[in-house]
Amino acid sequence: MPQETYDDFKLTFEIAIIEHLGLNLYSEVHAAISEMIANSYDADAEHVTVMLPVDEQLGGHDQTIVIKDDGHGMTYEEARDKYLKIGRNRRRSSRKSRGGKRTVIGKKGIGKLAGFGIAEQIRVRTVSSGKLTEFVLNLKDIRQAMPKDRSASVQDGAPDVTREYKPRVLHKDASTDEEDGTLVHLEQLRYLDAIDLDDFVRRLSRKFAIFGADFVVKVKSVGGEERTLARHQVPCQFRYPAEDGGTKNDGWEEDYVPTPRGGKRKVRYWVGFTKTTIKEDAYRGISVLANGKSVQEPFDFRVTGGVTGQFGLQYMTGEVEANWLDDSAVDVVASDRASVRWTDPDAAALLRWGQELVKDKLADWSKRRAQKTKDDIKDKYPEILEEIESYTGAAKKELERVVDHVVSALSQVGEKRRISVVRSIVQAYRHDYIRDLLLRIMNTTSRNPFEEFAKALEEWDIIDAVLTFQELTVKAEAIQTFDILIKGRATEVKSKSGDLSLHEHIAEHPWLISYEYSEMRSERNVDNYLLEEYGVDPDPRDKDGMRFDFVAIHSSERIELIEIKSAKDPIDKRGIDNLTEYRYRFSEAIKQRTKPRKLSAILIYNGKVKSGAESSMDALISNPDYEIYTWEEILSRNLTIYREQIERAKAKNPNDPRIVRLGDAAEKRRRVVNT
Repeated sequence: MPQETYDDFKLTFEIAIIEHLGLNLYSEVHAAISEMIANSYDADAEHVTVMLPVDEQLGGHDQTIVIKDDGHGMTYEEARDKYLKIGRNRRRSSRKSRGGKRTVIGKKGIGKLAGFGIAEQIRVRTVSSGKLTEFVLNLKDIRQAMPKDRSASVQDGAPDVTREYKPRVLHKDASTDEEDGTLVHLEQLRYLDAIDLDDFVRRLSRKFAIFGADFVVKVKSVGGEERTLARHQVPCQFRYPAEDGGTKNDGWEEDYVPTPRGGKRKVRYWVGFTKTTIKEDAYRGISVLANGKSVQEPFDFRVTGGVTGQFGLQYMTGEVEANWLDDSAVDVVASDRASVRWTDPDAAALLRWGQELVKDKLADWSKRRAQKTKDDIKDKYPEILEEIESYTGAAKKELERVVDHVVSALSQVGEKRRISVVRSIVQAYRHDYIRDLLLRIMNTTSRNPFEEFAKALEEWDIIDAVLTFQELTVKAEAIQTFDILIKGRATEVKSKSGDLSLHEHIAEHPWLISYEYSEMRSERNVDNYLLEEYGVDPDPRDKDGMRFDFVAIHSSERIELIEIKSAKDPIDKRGIDNLTEYRYRFSEAIKQRTKPRKLSAILIYNGKVKSGAESSMDALISNPDYEIYTWEEILSRNLTIYREQIERAKAKNPNDPRIVRLGDAAEKRRRVVNT
């Protein structure tokens, strides 16, 4: 097969763009493939087939992933002028596809690079109106491409030098009787974990809202298994609205979000709660979509503590459609469409709306779940009902009220646990202590004869609240010290004077960064840690003695690198570069795990950037893999959580004098820190 290059058929780029928008942005197979599917949709395809190896480690010599569609394809000229143009905003010319029947999903012109996140070579074979064009993009050749300006230096990779790469052309507008469409081969796959077909399909289903009769996507394994992608749906015990309800009886509710710049913005949504906790990350949480594609991976709209029914987050799923997020003149969607820049004023309005939505549905879920338990006792546990029915008169009525109270109090607990508690209470009623207690309650002159028994049931809540306040006393002292360190412009490490450092304080109190950490490692040599945890031993020439500040373990699935800087001095470029280097080395090591953890990085500094480091900081802020906080933001978050914990503890029994006294003391300590 002849292979040629043409002077007019070229890719103009900077190496850094290929690395950051290809390799780094799309390192997961489902994310890379979703960009190919989006391209097929924009090409008016009605059928797409994804063929890939499953249940085996990727990276084998003969492995390929193939994406085939029956869209309009591309001519040589279209491939040259559109496909090879990185960053081409296709919506500037038209928001509609060539056939005019679809609003295009693509916007930033970088999805074509997604394949390089999982493969070294991309081969495109496309047919349009009887003309066949086929070409090959090879990452190794791209990296070795010469600068557009031949006098420019290319030492050390020269990431900021504009280069030109001429793909190998196998066919150029050759006559063919093949049907229109495009075939993309991802070849020379990277070493990645085996693909689980069902998990792969689940993750893709949450990426889109476009599957239907006019756009059918099938996923086939090399071994012959086949799945058809469908709109995300999970069997829900409770759904808002019902599947046949909503504004237009289509299972979706409509609402309007008041925004600072755009006025009232339309949103559509549904929220559901499953019968049991949702184990798969791809299903749990509410995803946000715009123009048919996900712009925010499933999350809980950042709802924090003190919410009625908060345990229900483990059962919650749903979708929100807000097309205007992707239509705004201000770009608020991350390049990989996995997150929204929620600090934008209009996006922040949607975030607040979502938080109220989640809180409202959680509260209603808690009530409905309690009622469902009562109904289940009647329908599914006749032995409990028979036990209750075996009593008569006042005894039966009081027992029924006890059951009603317990069911409501335990609405957030799993069904098995709730039924177990109810069964124990019904059986314990026959014991002398319980029976005598109930007799005393029935004979009391109190307006509420159940109050005495309710107090007995609530006693544990009081004990639990007391323990919480004792814990808050310790935390208040730690937060106050934290405040003093920040306002005193403390260093990140111990000074020569021996004063307490931020690093020492956080090492002793890791919850100051996050209450979710199950483990935190402090001040370790990077090379030694990666060798111990992942078996990665770098070449002796590459060992540099670098030490990270903290590695925090959320769970078996998530790990965070934490780099802290002085509360006194502005951050410099070296500090930023260290963090990016740590993350790169960790990400390379984690890829070698059978089940790699999700990796993110956190930078905490005083909000000031040293001259010469501004561009590096801007790049870090725009990268979704990094979270940037100031010390003041961390302190403020801790004060908010502290206040919420006080309110939750007080809510256990707000009228109990012990709780009132302890609550007042906790509030006093909080005010001391605030001042």
